[in-house]
Amino acid sequence: MNKLIKFIAFLIVLAAGASFASAQESKQSTKPAREESAIRELVKKMEAGWNAKDVSREAQLYFEDVDYINSYGTFLKGRNEIAEGHRYIYSTIYKDTTLTLTIEKIRFLRPDAAIVHVFNSLKKIDKTSKGRMTLVVAKEGSEWKIAAQQITSIQESERR
Repeated sequence: MNKLIKFIAFLIVLAAGASFASAQESKQSTKPAREESAIRELVKKMEAGWNAKDVSREAQLYFEDVDYINSYGTFLKGRNEIAEGHRYIYSTIYKDTTLTLTIEKIRFLRPDAAIVHVFNSLKKIDKTSKGRMTLVVAKEGSEWKIAAQQITSIQESERR
């Protein structure tokens, strides 16, 4: 009888352990989906900020010391330089533009850092230019922000 009680206790502990492991696995499998969703929301906010020409809303999406290379190859260092540059282009060459961003791939480097490849389409009044941007994003507290961004224009001859 003593062996039977020990065996039943062993089975209960084993079942509890399996249940705990299953719950932990389930939690971990939802975490990347939740984090991916948050990254997708970050990209939507980028698009909305551009289309509203809202420099201050956009600036909050970047780390203070962000590295940013625009489609012309200009290297901007920090959130303030990006804000100044966007303030200028929103009142001049990109005044009447609409940006559409489509995430092509998110690759997690760690649970709190990812590389995001984004296809972009910038519509001016009578012309649309296309490009790709690569974002390095990381978590700051519970919020995802952009640590680095590089934009590459797609030349007309290379479009498919």
